[in-house]
Amino acid sequence: SLSAKGPEVCLAKAFVSGYSCIDVPFRQILEHLLQSCCFSEVAKLADGIVSCAERHGLDTSAFGGRACKGGRPGHALQIFIRRSLVDRLAYAAHPYGLVDAERMPLSSWLNGD
Repeated sequence: SLSAKGPEVCLAKAFVSGYSCIDVPFRQILEHLLQSCCFSEVAKLADGIVSCAERHGLDTSAFGGRACKGGRPGHALQIFIRRSLVDRLAYAAHPYGLVDAERMPLSSWLNGD
């Protein structure tokens, strides 16, 4: 939820000014992901992905590309899931994806808001 106050960051407060884990080697992670999917020439493919993102106005500076022209690199992707499926498809997480057992099952935590 855009108004929820999760354990790491409140999206409503951080969205405009941006929020990022700057010590993460995003380009290297992208290339390792492509390699694990058995793509060849991963550096060239990663360059193409970054180039495509730049053409669509996305900030790619964390991947070795250009910053966005508008100066506001924030993007949010919200995926809607039926409440009856939440515990099968999602889990509560700490930063970087570690399971947050205190907020499990996730459906109970979400219903408490």
